[in-house]
Amino acid sequence: MEETGSQRKLKREYIYVLFIFSTSLFISGYEVGILPWGIIYMKNTFYPYLIQPLTTTIFLGAILLGYLIGPMFSGILTDIFGRKRMYVLNLIFLLIFGLLSISFEIFYINVIMRILFGFFMGSEFPIANSYVAEFSNPNVRGKYLAFLNVVYTLGATFGVLISFVIPLIMPADPVGWRLLIGIGLIPAPFAIYFRSRISESQKWENLKGKSYGIEIVRSMFSGRGGKYTILNSINWFLFDMAAYGTSLFLPYILSRMGKQILFLNTVELITAFLIGGLIISVSIIVMYIVDIIGRKILQITGSIGVSIVLFTIPIWINSSISVLIFSIAVAEIFIQFVSTTVGIFPAELAKTEYRGSAYGFAVMMGKFGSLLGLFFVGSSEFESRTAIVNMQYLGVASLLIAIITLFLVDFTRMDLDKIIEIKENL
Repeated sequence: MEETGSQRKLKREYIYVLFIFSTSLFISGYEVGILPWGIIYMKNTFYPYLIQPLTTTIFLGAILLGYLIGPMFSGILTDIFGRKRMYVLNLIFLLIFGLLSISFEIFYINVIMRILFGFFMGSEFPIANSYVAEFSNPNVRGKYLAFLNVVYTLGATFGVLISFVIPLIMPADPVGWRLLIGIGLIPAPFAIYFRSRISESQKWENLKGKSYGIEIVRSMFSGRGGKYTILNSINWFLFDMAAYGTSLFLPYILSRMGKQILFLNTVELITAFLIGGLIISVSIIVMYIVDIIGRKILQITGSIGVSIVLFTIPIWINSSISVLIFSIAVAEIFIQFVSTTVGIFPAELAKTEYRGSAYGFAVMMGKFGSLLGLFFVGSSEFESRTAIVNMQYLGVASLLIAIITLFLVDFTRMDLDKIIEIKENL
């Protein structure tokens, strides 16, 4: 059937909205992607801080600490003052503190700027996902929410690749490390301009003046909705603990095993590109099937896959580093299943009155998990074999996600208002 003019116009509007909101997710993914690999390059600037386990962990955790605080704060403000006001202001501050984070070489001032940078990056998640969930047609809502995850993955993969390239063309100090971080900020000014031209979410407009402070918090933790707020938050906590604990320390662990990280040979660079391309391809496939297969099946499959890899990881310690990297790459593929769905459930299983707040709470709990995973693996003082064996415990966390997901309800392709009606009568 040929598309009508109104259908084509609506499709263009969807693409426009997704483009505007995905830019900030690209920035967030990029900055997290460069962090574990770029820190080895940046230690030439921040020496001697980045050769000590404690200060290295502080530097790695600075952005995540900001992520921890920002989502809940912005989620509540988004429900009170509206999506539009917050999605413009938040991106402005994200750009400001991103620029400040590359302006200071004093270590602890830089850490503070990175915390504030992370605060506004984390704040993007409840704003973007709430708007896209409320704007999308039920038949493609999962795909559009999953698209935000695809762009985040693109940003993270691009960040990893850039962190290989920049060290080849310039020294870290004075320009190199700034360029490494600053490249990710390039889309921000354009997104700020286009966001200022988007209308408010109609679902929020219909409730204007009915969302306020303590009532939002009380509503998101009461009744059937409260049950799903808690379950989704626990799942995100466990997921980020496993995902970040697995990936953020891997480059440093490998470098401690005597592997040169920064200057890879041609075969290793090609392998890195292929793994990045594979992960992106998997996230795109998941985006297209999430409204067909459903959220629960994908989340359970992905979390079991991650747990199997992490349970068996000690087997590969005595093998070649290539085999170890391959096993982590397999885990990253399964991680894409869960990273897609873990961000959809909170957007769908919450009322408009507290959708941003419930989403922000889930993201906040996730960042608690990421910090726990970060310090859990880092507590081994980077003794590489101990750190890798500790990843088995992250496999337990991933398996728990599969179990908890059994108690969630899948509302694939259903109208958000209809979801609330059914959910309250379960």
